Amino acid sequence: PSNSSDTRPPFVLPSWIKPLLSKYQIILPSQPQLDKIAERNRRVLLADVAVTNGIFYNLNKWVPDSSNKQSNGDDEHTNTCITQAFRSVDSDDASIVISSIHLDASREEKRCAQIQRCLGQTASF
Repeated sequence: PSNSSDTRPPFVLPSWIKPLLSKYQIILPSQPQLDKIAERNRRVLLADVAVTNGIFYNLNKWVPDSSNKQSNGDDEHTNTCITQAFRSVDSDDASIVISSIHLDASREEKRCAQIQRCLGQTASF
């Protein structure tokens, strides 16, 4: 089958979520990952949607830690695990790592494997 993502418009945030962007920054999966999720949903759910996850953060409190690379899932799986390290704007000592996982499996064993894969990425931070 041909790659139909070349002819489809990119997925965008729903209008109801856009007001949050005036207060928060957001980290989302890459467009190729969203395309892959949407392709799976067209095939399995018969819906042309990219149901996904993201990390919202307030720039007045947290900034992405540039010394840690953002992890944004992988090309092999349709689940997404977004992981980002942040440091506090108020304290050089305060830092956190946040992971947001979208599980896309029908069996518990697959969901557990997806969580393990994400936690393995998170441990590298």
